[in-house]
Amino acid sequence: MTTKQVIHALHLHQKWRRGAISEMPLTAKEYGQALDEAIRLLRQYDKQQENGAMR
Repeated sequence: MTTKQVIHALHLHQKWRRGAISEMPLTAKEYGQALDEAIRLLRQYDKQQENGAMR
């Protein structure tokens, strides 16, 4: 899943959660995959930030 796909999936889920979309746009599995990838990307970003601060 690309970063853009993750952002899109999480955005759609948030819109559904807030009532802007009547039917859940993702399956539970798709939402879980998007969350897993978002967590992985954030951990990677955090690690890069820590490495940059050490230089």
